[in-house]
Amino acid sequence: MTNLVKLKLDYPQSNQVLRCTHKIWSGGLSYFDYQTYFAKQKSSAWGRNLELYGLVDEDSKVLSSAKLYNLKARYRQKPLSLAGIGAVFTAPEERGRGYAAKLISALIGDFDGALLFSDIGADFYNRLGFCQMGSAAFNLTLKSEQAENKSLAADIVLEPLSKTPLEELERHYLQWQARQVFSIERGLSYWQYKADKELFLHQRSHLGWPQLLTLRLRNKEGYALLECGGSTLRILEIIDWQDPQIFFEAIKCLTSRFKTRKLRGWESTLKSLYPGFRLGSIFRDCELYFEERSWGHPMLAANCTLMEDCLNEVFDLSPSPFLELDHL
Repeated sequence: MTNLVKLKLDYPQSNQVLRCTHKIWSGGLSYFDYQTYFAKQKSSAWGRNLELYGLVDEDSKVLSSAKLYNLKARYRQKPLSLAGIGAVFTAPEERGRGYAAKLISALIGDFDGALLFSDIGADFYNRLGFCQMGSAAFNLTLKSEQAENKSLAADIVLEPLSKTPLEELERHYLQWQARQVFSIERGLSYWQYKADKELFLHQRSHLGWPQLLTLRLRNKEGYALLECGGSTLRILEIIDWQDPQIFFEAIKCLTSRFKTRKLRGWESTLKSLYPGFRLGSIFRDCELYFEERSWGHPMLAANCTLMEDCLNEVFDLSPSPFLELDHL
């Protein structure tokens, strides 16, 4: 099998991959719903930025496959084209032959750089030129019920992402993005794509996939994206650029409503509180600790001078500039 070809996978080849990866990445969907889930992503307005590629032999067997997201990014307000790599998979019987490495190298060659989130550690991707960024997560355990700011609680607008005016999220994100060293572009079509994905998983997954919730405040700029599962409230993203603490104060108001005992999130969600970090002054009687994530490590590779400059600068940023919602 020496004549290997990198291809956009056609319908039969895509199904070949989906059958193999269903148990890994289905999110609790049935196989039929998993197929539908992928088809809906591809048919969305933002779906033109997503393709499934594979390394295929002369018998049309897919030896290794990956999703390629055509992403736009900004480094100090200069545009960058990024190859977003996701769902890298090699058939078990074909592993150890370098197929995934060859496919990824072929996919990222036409871009300024590449971005992926590794669930297998950094070593494999380091060999392909990727550098691991910070991936710390925070855990805050609440030992007692938090006092609620009733006037602030009255200003909270909490609703599923699927019912949120997405134009508002786009506007807030653009305002926030203008102040960032590095960020991923998100247009309105991306927000609709994300809202539809999350709603499909929430409605169809047998794992009880939580709704992605939007927290906004009347007469305040910004938003927070949250998930509530059991007694844990996950903070996926906080976008604010005027009042660094206001959304954490609002989240404190929600802890009684959800009977929250633990807050969790990527360290980057605390970025608005740095350098004068004081999360403990917002939540009383609590325990806070940080840990390195065991999966989803953000990694970047550079293919041009501008991307190399970006990589050199963001590598040392703390907290990391990556947001959980950009996970591919």
